[in-house]
Amino acid sequence: MNDGKTWSPSQLNGLPQTAARTIVAHPTDENMVGISTAEGVFISRDNGNTFERFTRKIDTTTFMFQEKSVVFAAVENDQSILIKQSLDTKHEEVLAVPPLDEKDHIMYITSNPANDKEIVIVTMNGDIFMTKNNGGSWTKLASEGEI
Repeated sequence: MNDGKTWSPSQLNGLPQTAARTIVAHPTDENMVGISTAEGVFISRDNGNTFERFTRKIDTTTFMFQEKSVVFAAVENDQSILIKQSLDTKHEEVLAVPPLDEKDHIMYITSNPANDKEIVIVTMNGDIFMTKNNGGSWTKLASEGEI
């Protein structure tokens, strides 16, 4: 719009009365923003004025937009899960998660914009993992924050 020189409040209609965990803007669609909550990921396509639940109702810890999908981490049955969901069809693809300590969960996700199969996750314990094949295999880059 104007490189952030002016800001306007958004209405946030449709969001549940719960804490926001992650707020993310789509990398190319300037009108799209999402918020993760304990009830799932909610997406707005009108600059945050109205939100609709995008994922199923699930305790989402974090998420990120890729060009055509959302990748989100959640806790289900006390286990961390990672799901890639199409923005167009909402089809879910469950991605394998690296072995994590029982009480450790994924707190941050990012991916390579030039290759969306390359994903990096960071856990609450400070472990960092990278996959180059959509979770087919993971390489541990840091353990408890130590490289």
